[in-house]
Amino acid sequence: MVAGMAAVKVITAFVTSGEYGRASLVLGVIGLLTLLVINPLLTAHLRLHFDNLASGNAGSYHVQFRRLFLLVAVISGAFYVIIAIGSRWRGNNVYLALALPALLLLLVSPQTSATTNYLEANRRYRALAFATLLNKGGQVPLLLVLLFCALPGASIVILSQALASLAVVLVFTQRGRWAAQPRLHASSSQDSMGSRQGIGRFGLGIYVATLFGWVLTTSDRYLVQHYLTLSAVGLYAMNYGLWSLPYQILNGWLDMSVRARTYTQAARDDWAGVQRLLQARLAVGAALAIGGTVLIYLVGKPIALSLLGRSYWHGRQLMMLIAAGHVFFVLGSSAVTALFAAKNTQVLTVANTSAGVFNLLLNVVLIPRWGIVAAGATTLLSYMLWAAILMLGTVLLLGKFKTRQGGTALEMTPNPAC
Repeated sequence: MVAGMAAVKVITAFVTSGEYGRASLVLGVIGLLTLLVINPLLTAHLRLHFDNLASGNAGSYHVQFRRLFLLVAVISGAFYVIIAIGSRWRGNNVYLALALPALLLLLVSPQTSATTNYLEANRRYRALAFATLLNKGGQVPLLLVLLFCALPGASIVILSQALASLAVVLVFTQRGRWAAQPRLHASSSQDSMGSRQGIGRFGLGIYVATLFGWVLTTSDRYLVQHYLTLSAVGLYAMNYGLWSLPYQILNGWLDMSVRARTYTQAARDDWAGVQRLLQARLAVGAALAIGGTVLIYLVGKPIALSLLGRSYWHGRQLMMLIAAGHVFFVLGSSAVTALFAAKNTQVLTVANTSAGVFNLLLNVVLIPRWGIVAAGATTLLSYMLWAAILMLGTVLLLGKFKTRQGGTALEMTPNPAC
């Protein structure tokens, strides 16, 4: 949290809103490529590790995925170049001008995420915490060094993220092998998901969901650019980044705390255990997210003025809309972990598609009338819809799994009368 706020302070002090707007547009495209090409594999990588661990195949599985991450990073870079050239042909030079730092970030990010996946899967939480701090906190000194080099502000924002990610990869390069583990009771829902075909089925099932997830979280800034200005993009992106930061950190901590345990229970076909972990995460997440939102209402303005300055501050209304929306982001994310544990992407696809389309339509109607405050309001409404669909779908799915599990256990119990 401190590192994120320090980065915000440095950027708002030395980078203009127009330059930050340019960086935000490029980071949005990088986010889209990451979601569509890389993140499905990262999700499959962490979830399927526990199935392969059960069969004693985690070592070769991890090595194969490292190579696959390198391949998809190259593919993502090629897509970025195509987008940049196409935009330049249409008169927009933003993406081509920032191609070098963008390509470096696309190349390094998958390896960074694979490293943190490895640490989380093995529950090396102390090392995982240090890796996270290195990635986030490392951006601040890098920003200052790059500012001293007199690079353009947009390049500095992107390049600092890329170099901080590279530092994580260099520090945590895994030289050892996965330790041999005893076989676990295999989940009846695995359906040979450790195979390449299984990886493909699970990964492909996430792509549509991630596309509309990007529409839900990031498309706002492009509509702000279309209807307003680059400076408005910078203002909205900075306020969104600042007030979503506490919830992103909270969600990351909750993920690190329960995700590996949830996936282990799912690999053992213990769906009652998965439900207990979901309920615990939901209770803790709701309490902390709501409490944090009340705190932001009380002290958010002086914090924003000290970090953002008056040139980036856009009022309490936008601040509270973004913060309240992310309460539902934390609640819905609790269900996402349980859905991935069940290897079910249908509910997530329905939720992301519905909320993404809803968000897009509202933005098209409201941003021309009310500006960036409308983007904050649509974020709140869309996250409410998203969380409601996810929670309902997850409750029904886990109930079905528990019923099947109970029936299987009953069939295996000997008849005392025999």
